[in-house]
Amino acid sequence: LHAIGNYIKNKNSSMKVLYMTVDDFFEEYVKAIKDKEIEALKDKYRQIDVLLLDDIQFLASKEKTKEVFFNIFNILFNAGKQIVITSDRHPQELKSLEDRLVGRFSSGLSIEIKDLEYDTAFRILKKKIETMNINGGNIDDEVLEFIAQNYSTDVRQLEGALNKLLFYAINFKQQDEINMTTALETFKSFSKNKEKNKLDCDLIQLVVAE
Repeated sequence: LHAIGNYIKNKNSSMKVLYMTVDDFFEEYVKAIKDKEIEALKDKYRQIDVLLLDDIQFLASKEKTKEVFFNIFNILFNAGKQIVITSDRHPQELKSLEDRLVGRFSSGLSIEIKDLEYDTAFRILKKKIETMNINGGNIDDEVLEFIAQNYSTDVRQLEGALNKLLFYAINFKQQDEINMTTALETFKSFSKNKEKNKLDCDLIQLVVAE
């Protein structure tokens, strides 16, 4: 969503682009109810050219918010504005949302975002290191290749793997140079902790039987 917003602003800086999560929207709605400014809230959205809304599936648990969002969605849609929504599942699988909302979502273009490709994951890691002001020369490319190949289910997992590596290298190894030896130690350590807490059928059966 941020990539879409940045692209639009680069192409046309005068366009009004708003990014927010469903939780942000919910908090804004609650405040508008409290201050009796629902119409002012709707007016705010009338000024927007592009709405980027993250995690729409969480709207399901917010009954009254759904009605306001439906109205705002229609205001933007009827005005020819652009709306981009993300969800962790296809619109037709959002069973807890009203049919009219699902119908609106389904009328647009639905795209599945698959796992990151290796090249994209590698470039994201390189960029992340730049933004964190880390000297790229201190982390071997071989290490970044390893993370890109094994932890690229999504961007959050990728960033989490990089953060684990940096945390381990700085706090446990106390070293600036990060090579494959350090990387393998890092993820072996975290894998052991994960394995220790793993539930399997045998354990569940044993506990239930007892």
